Amino acid sequence: MSLQKFLESIAQSFFMSHWVFGLLLMGLMTFFSPLHAAMGVLAAALAWLAASQSRDSLPWEVREFGLVPLNGLFFGWIVSAHFEQVPQTLALFMIGSILIPSVVRSLHFALSGVKLPVLILPAILLSTLLSFVDPTLVSVHPRAVGTAAPGVIWPALSSALESVGRWVLFPDLRLGAAISILLLVMSPRRFLHGASGLALGMIVIRVLKSDLGLDRISTYAFCSGVVALGLSSLPEKVRPVRVAVAALFAVFLSFAWVDFSESRGLPVLSVPYILAFWGAQLSMRPQVRIARQDQGQQHAPTLFRRAA
Repeated sequence: MSLQKFLESIAQSFFMSHWVFGLLLMGLMTFFSPLHAAMGVLAAALAWLAASQSRDSLPWEVREFGLVPLNGLFFGWIVSAHFEQVPQTLALFMIGSILIPSVVRSLHFALSGVKLPVLILPAILLSTLLSFVDPTLVSVHPRAVGTAAPGVIWPALSSALESVGRWVLFPDLRLGAAISILLLVMSPRRFLHGASGLALGMIVIRVLKSDLGLDRISTYAFCSGVVALGLSSLPEKVRPVRVAVAALFAVFLSFAWVDFSESRGLPVLSVPYILAFWGAQLSMRPQVRIARQDQGQQHAPTLFRRAA
């Protein structure tokens, strides 16, 4: 795989396809946390190397969208953020990176029957399974958390920017601000979709959980922004109402998922985003309905399709 293709796979983390975005994103990640960036790139490289050495060929969809290095990237970020940096973690890191292609391939074939995308589910599934090997190594929330001086930035905006950083497993509002600017420059339309979904999620969370601190809102809200950003990247046009519904769905899924993960000592990962994205895609599919004929007619019911 060429360097350009590798950078395009990294750009897919924000539903972009241009290698320049991937290069600039990794530059920002390296600036704020060299170790975090290095573990993501190393896991992606190991995953792709394992795939290239395998006798089983990857489906064209997996190759086209760079799903193997993309999931390796997120797996590396998850390990960097949620696992203690000790020798045991390095062993788990190597094993997980090598297993990425097999898990991606298996989930692709399992989900192709219902025509749902793999997304970053392999990285989430593998890191969750590996966390059971030694739970003492695992932190529920990301360890690398940046802070801003009190009063420097509006709290709601601070929480929103931290949410952007949380998507890459580094909830630092400075990194979130830099990524937001990069996304705004490269794709204003997608930036507006993602920002709108995130704002809607934060408002709903604030209304439903008024006692929740702004530093905790990003934990529940970031998936709503990612879902909106992802839907804006689809080839077909998605109605704003459908995007809003998907963002709200992600919020309610986050309420359940965060509480579930925290109560069991598991990393709080972006499972709500995947479920909400799948739900939105299922709702966009054509529906088959049965139209009853007039009682005076003896024809059989008529099947017709209506676009969702």
